[in-house]
Amino acid sequence: MKLLPIHENIAENQAFQVNPVCDESLEMMIEYYTKIGFVPPWIGYYAELNGELVGAAGFKGKPVDGTVEIAYGTFEPYQQQGVGTAMCGCLVSTVTDPDDGDVWEWLYIS
Repeated sequence: MKLLPIHENIAENQAFQVNPVCDESLEMMIEYYTKIGFVPPWIGYYAELNGELVGAAGFKGKPVDGTVEIAYGTFEPYQQQGVGTAMCGCLVSTVTDPDDGDVWEWLYIS
């Protein structure tokens, strides 16, 4: 699986604009950047598997007090196949905090 960054401006996301699976999520993510800022690597990504976009995942902003929240969604044809778990794994395995280096924290809130 490969994570493809969703850029800050619609013009920089031409490849996603022509893909119908990105219709809702692309505009939503760019609008979200106006609220939280665009601070790579703490951004949104599309997940690509075998040349197909299978979902979207990202950070709900940059870390605060050493903690970052993630969000993800799997496109319908790929649900119940472990794609969401793989996307989460990619997010936590490829991100290094510029101040703290590699940091892993898992928090379960019921």
